[in-house]
Amino acid sequence: MNGPIINMRDVSLEVGGRTLLESASFSCNGSTRAAIVGANGSGKSTLLKALIKGVEPVAGNVTIMRDAIVQYVPQFISPDIVELTAYDAVLKNMLEVRPTFEEWKASETISECGLDEIAYDRPLLEVSGGEANRIMLARALAVQPDFILLDEPTNHLDTEAIIAFEELLHKKLRTPFCIVSHDRELLDKCTQQTIILRDQQLYYFGLPYSKAKLKLYEDDQARAEQRKSEEKHIRRLKASADRVRTWTRTNSDLAATHRSMRKRIQRMEDEKTFVSRERAAKVVLGGAALNTKSVVRIEHASISVPEGPELYQVERFHVNPGDRAVIFGRNGAGKTTFLRRLVAAHENATDPEVKFNPQVKVGYFDQELRLLDSKQSMFDHIHKVTSVSDADVRAALLAAGFPYERHREKIGALSGGEKARLQFAALRLMDTNLLILDEPTNHIDVEGIQSLEEQVTDSNSTFVMVSHDRRFIDNVANRFFLIRDGQLREIGDPAEYYNYVADSG
Repeated sequence: MNGPIINMRDVSLEVGGRTLLESASFSCNGSTRAAIVGANGSGKSTLLKALIKGVEPVAGNVTIMRDAIVQYVPQFISPDIVELTAYDAVLKNMLEVRPTFEEWKASETISECGLDEIAYDRPLLEVSGGEANRIMLARALAVQPDFILLDEPTNHLDTEAIIAFEELLHKKLRTPFCIVSHDRELLDKCTQQTIILRDQQLYYFGLPYSKAKLKLYEDDQARAEQRKSEEKHIRRLKASADRVRTWTRTNSDLAATHRSMRKRIQRMEDEKTFVSRERAAKVVLGGAALNTKSVVRIEHASISVPEGPELYQVERFHVNPGDRAVIFGRNGAGKTTFLRRLVAAHENATDPEVKFNPQVKVGYFDQELRLLDSKQSMFDHIHKVTSVSDADVRAALLAAGFPYERHREKIGALSGGEKARLQFAALRLMDTNLLILDEPTNHIDVEGIQSLEEQVTDSNSTFVMVSHDRRFIDNVANRFFLIRDGQLREIGDPAEYYNYVADSG
């Protein structure tokens, strides 16, 4: 298609009285393969909805090329199709959008998206998060759209599925798209443009994510230097204007000169180079060093779900102080089960196969955020789990990016990213030296992930983690364990696992 498929001109967006975008413009054409990134709550999902006219701007307009088919892949299954089977959900959308398409196209697309035949007839109410993502993607692809908008399509997917999706996006998909994602590896490989939401504006770069972030940083530095130079010039001019004002007491002819100087100063103030004051919310993490030879040891153990079958055997799992160990394995392999076994063994001290050093104090990050009571306030939750002073609670919440006026806000009103930051803030105040993290990057934005990486690598604590974020793993982990063929064993490099899932996919 020639010309813009989607054109957004001077659009302003608000949610709950809060401005997300102000007079922003952007267009999507047949060559667009763009990442949309920004802090949690900056308006990424709202922007996608505006591009399909699912959200009405408070100003400006969005136009879609005549006869163009634009498909939106949301994070969650729409309530109006939750009772349908996967096959019926895909078929329904296909026949509504492309009534001339034959029904076999629905089955073919579902298969191409990695769903097995068992999932075809399963009601969407019963599917996993990863299956839901693939079904919603299949609904969009089955109609052969002219443009696709993807909202966090890799959430809940395991590494195997992420690599398969990356392959589809990078090599197979010819349809232009915009994607919201915090998977930096995927964005760098699959996108060619980056749109950063910040300061209620859109910053556009014709670059993949990492290069775009570097360019934004360089631009910020240049703007800051320019602003510093302008302010220095304004200070000098003000000093001159003050001297002229003093002289007007004895020479009234200088009054016009003084007025002219004041107007020039005001014009310079109004036109000063803009420097962003937006600061990404930090992930804050606690943890102390252990002066021991060993943290936890497991030898000759069987790992199984409660009252269920054996998943795999562990012949030897030794973690030492300062280790940052990551557990690999496909969905359903038992990674979270293993972490929960560690946590329960430490809490109960009755597991003969899991031996902790007596000095070990465990902190646990639960990927499902089930440790948070939605009816409690943020302030009360941290008080409950840490028993620290009011001042320490307030300091921890402020450090995590929550201003004073939000400290009594109920946890149920928080976004997933905010809940994750709250859980990390609580961990910071606990006297822990072994941190067990289950998918710690799932809910936080890219800036938060990078902040978490700094916290982990700078910490003296010991970590055992599960994560599907390849860039995060590459940046922080120093030991690697793989669940495969009924065994958990140590491997030398994560590439062994990535190659395994890529080859078997």
